Amino acid sequence: MDTWAQRTEKVFLSILQQNGDKEDINRRIRYFKDEDWQRLYAFCIANRLLPAFYLRLLSLKLENIPAEFLHRLKTTYLTNFRKNIILKKELLRILSCFKEKNILVIPLKGPILAEYLYNDLSSWVSCDLDLLVQDKQYEDAEGALEKNGYKPRFGKKDVFLRQFHLKYSKQLSFMRQIENEGEDEK
Repeated sequence: MDTWAQRTEKVFLSILQQNGDKEDINRRIRYFKDEDWQRLYAFCIANRLLPAFYLRLLSLKLENIPAEFLHRLKTTYLTNFRKNIILKKELLRILSCFKEKNILVIPLKGPILAEYLYNDLSSWVSCDLDLLVQDKQYEDAEGALEKNGYKPRFGKKDVFLRQFHLKYSKQLSFMRQIENEGEDEK
């Protein structure tokens, strides 16, 4: 007998497979209890695959999917989509600013990857923006970000933490309050 984790994982993987057997999936979920659906949702969130899972689930048109579960997936999916739209808008604003200042930058992950891989901004879970700049242009990039309302996670007074992160992780975090959105972006 499968454990709840094995049942959840098997259903999750079966749904995501392009050639997943619809009848097999329907048979597996027929006996799902409320806690199984909750675990499946948590599994999707933990693996940052909820958007792909939700879209695939809709395309399969399975039976026995509780309306509450679908509603929860849809709500989370749409929230993620809205967040990605905001992130993309912010990324374009930063890229434009960097271009004006001749700062070479490469966006990593986030909305740019979602559009490149999936041709769909909604299919990727993003929570921040990652930008790669050359070491020699770091101070220019930092100044440009600060002029656009971004504040370093480690302020100028936190010299040790700042130098530590630059030396060992080669990265610094910046945050800015997005107007009318109430969310911090990095």
